[in-house]
Amino acid sequence: MARLSVDLNRDGLHRIAAPSEFETDGPFEIRLRNHGEAIHVHLNLDEDLSAVGSLDETNHYVEPYSRRSVEIDTQRIDSSVTGRLKVVTSYGAESAYTTVTVSPPGTVTERVTVDERLAKPQRSEPEPSTLGERLAAI
Repeated sequence: MARLSVDLNRDGLHRIAAPSEFETDGPFEIRLRNHGEAIHVHLNLDEDLSAVGSLDETNHYVEPYSRRSVEIDTQRIDSSVTGRLKVVTSYGAESAYTTVTVSPPGTVTERVTVDERLAKPQRSEPEPSTLGERLAAI
């Protein structure tokens, strides 16, 4: 099952960090990861997304420093549907949106985004040995 990760309280009280886009070809789970105090989260599927997906409950309580998974069931479809998932905390004071595309089964290939900084070696060159270290090795 595909997973959409949403971080809560990581960058401050009631803050939400969610990806801007997400694609799946079937049911998926929203993984709520709480990095701080207990929090109430409201999830909402817009009209387009709710036409192909369903959510049993919209309000969720997440314990301090814990994770909670919420499953989104989807219908089998023949063409892609795109809608928005809204994540709300703090009685509407904080919100984040993720554009979700639900595609026909078997059409989504898993993509991994790699940070370009990982393409460069992270190790520094070793320090040259001192004369004492070289003599001790003999």
